[in-house]
Amino acid sequence: MATTNATVDAGRDRSIVEDEFSRWRPKCHLIAPRGWLNDPCAPGYDPVNELYHVGFQWVPNSVEWNNSISWGSAVSPDLVTWTVRKETSLEPTPEADRLGVFTGCLSPVTAKAGTITAFYTSVTRSPIHHASPYSYGQELLHAATSSDAGKTWERYEMNPVLPGPPEDLDVTGWRDPFVAPWMSMARALDDPPATLYSLIAGGTRTGGPTSFLYRLSPEALYDWTFASTLGTMPKGSSASGDRYDFGSNWEVTNFISFPDPDSTAAEDSQLDFLIMSVEGMTEAGVPSGHTEFRRDHKQMWLCGKLQPGQDQPIEMAYRYGGFLDHGCYYAGNSFCEPKSQRHIILGWLVEEDLPLQRRQAQGWSGMLSLPRMLKLQRLEHVFEPLDSRMENLKSFGVQKTASQTYNLTTLCAVPAGRLQQLRRNHQSVAPQTLLPKTSTGGLDLPHGDCWELKASFELPTETESVGLVLQHSKEDPTIRTIITFQPSTETLTITRRHSTVHDDINRSDETAPHTLFKFLKPSTASSSDSDGAPTGQPTVRTEPLTLRVFFDVSALEVFANERTAMSTRIYPESGACYGISPFVEGGECEMLQFDYWEMAPNVHMADN
Repeated sequence: MATTNATVDAGRDRSIVEDEFSRWRPKCHLIAPRGWLNDPCAPGYDPVNELYHVGFQWVPNSVEWNNSISWGSAVSPDLVTWTVRKETSLEPTPEADRLGVFTGCLSPVTAKAGTITAFYTSVTRSPIHHASPYSYGQELLHAATSSDAGKTWERYEMNPVLPGPPEDLDVTGWRDPFVAPWMSMARALDDPPATLYSLIAGGTRTGGPTSFLYRLSPEALYDWTFASTLGTMPKGSSASGDRYDFGSNWEVTNFISFPDPDSTAAEDSQLDFLIMSVEGMTEAGVPSGHTEFRRDHKQMWLCGKLQPGQDQPIEMAYRYGGFLDHGCYYAGNSFCEPKSQRHIILGWLVEEDLPLQRRQAQGWSGMLSLPRMLKLQRLEHVFEPLDSRMENLKSFGVQKTASQTYNLTTLCAVPAGRLQQLRRNHQSVAPQTLLPKTSTGGLDLPHGDCWELKASFELPTETESVGLVLQHSKEDPTIRTIITFQPSTETLTITRRHSTVHDDINRSDETAPHTLFKFLKPSTASSSDSDGAPTGQPTVRTEPLTLRVFFDVSALEVFANERTAMSTRIYPESGACYGISPFVEGGECEMLQFDYWEMAPNVHMADN
C-alpha cells in the first residue's frame, strides 16, 4: 500500500508527541501514567498481599490541578521496584468526595480482616485556601478499605468518620489525616499504650498553624475523639528571630519520636517531632524568580515538648526546627516500615518551573521523590560552626558539655538504604588534591540519565568554594548545572541558569543554608581546667563536606552531610549528563571520595 502524505504527517506528529512525553520523564522516581500528580497518599505496608503501597493525588486527563482530584496507586515488594497502575483507584462521585479525594494515610491496623484501611480528606465545597473563609463541612474525614493492595477501594458505608473540625474553632484548614501509635503522647495523656493518635493538619485564625489531635482505639477505628490542638506557633517568624517562619496553615502533618540522646531521665525519654508542609509563609523562603507556590510553601519540621496546655489537656511547646528540604519538595508523607522499624517518607517534587504550554505538550506534571529515611543526626564534641555563631543555629538542639564543647541534635531525611539495590556499573576516582581552575578528577559519561554520586572534600581555611559541575552536552560545555558550597557564607547553591537552552523555563538558583562544624578531638575535648575550659592547645578538625547526589533525567536531589536536603528540577535537552567534574576555588583542597553508580530503572507501568 502506498504511503500518503497524511500518513507520514500523522507518524511525524505521533513521534513528536512521544518525544515530548519522554524527554524529561524520570526512570527511578514514582510518576503517574499521565496527567497531574501531587501529594503522596496512604504510604505503608500491606501485610495481606506483602506489598508496599503508595498512592498519589492524580488528575489523569489534565496537567493542572482541578476539582476532580483522584487517587493513583503504586505497589512494590521491596520499596525500590515499583509498579504503577494505569487507572485511578479512588475517584470522586456525585455522592461522595464530589470535589476531590485529597491526601490521606494508611492505618497501621485494619478495620476488616484481609484488607488495609485508609483515612483521607473528602472535599465537598471549594475554594479551599487558608486566606479564604472556611465553610464547615467542606472538608470531611472519610475512610475506605482495600483487599487488592490499593488497586481499588471500598468506601466506609457510614462515612463521614468526622463531618468537620471542632465547631468552636475558627479554622483556616483541616485536612490530610495521619494515624499511628505515639508512646510519648500515651504517657503524657495517661492513655493505654495501644491507643492510636491522629493528626489532622490545618490552623486557626487566632492561633496560627497547628495540628488537630484525635484519639482512636485499634478496636474502634472509626470512633475518633478530639483531644487538643498541638501547635503553639505564631504566624510568621518570631520577633526575636530565633526560629524560622512556620507559615499560616499546615498540610500533611506527621509525627515521629526518637530516643533523647541528652536525657538523664528514664530510658524511654523521647524527642518528639512534627513534620509539616507549610503554606502562607511571609518571609522570603526562596530566592527571587521562583513561583508564588514555591515562595509560599515549604517542607519543614519542629521538635517540641509535650506538656499540659493552658486551656486544653496537651500542647507541643516549640524547642527548635527547620527545613526537611529546601527545594521543590512538598507534602512529605511517612510511615513506619514494619520490617526494619525505620520511618520512610516520600514527597511531591513540584513541576512549576516548566511553563503550562510545555507541561501540556509533555502530557504530565509532577513526580514523587525517592524514598527517604527519617533519622536523628547526632554531632558530638563540636567546638564551633565553620563561620556562624552557635546561638544562631535554629535547627539544632544544642547541649553544652562539661568540656565546653557542644553536642548537637537535628532531624534529617536521608536517601533510603534500599536505594543501593539500584546501583550498577560503579566508577570511582582515587583521592587526590584538587587545584583551582583545573578539571582533573572528573568522570566522562556516555549518557548518564539516571545515577547516584557520592563525593567528599576536606576544606582548608582559604577555600572560597567547592562543588560539582554536571555537563549536559557533549559538544557545548556551557550547558551545565553547578552544585556549589561556599564556606564563607555557609551556603549550598544549585545554579541552574545554564542547565537548559530553553528561555521559557524557570532557571533560578536553589539555595540552602549549610554549615560545617569544627570538632575537638575526644582526647583534647576531655581535658579541661578547674573552670571547665580546655587545657593546652586544642586539636581542632573541620568536618569534610560530603555530597550525595541523585540525578534522574530532570530530577535532582542533593544531600549535604546527611542533614541538608535540596530537591530541584532541571531540563537539559539531552535529559542526561556527559560528565561530572569536581572543582575548587581559592586554593587547593583534598578530594577524599568520588564514587559514581548508574541507577537501574525501577518504575514500571502495570499492564492493566
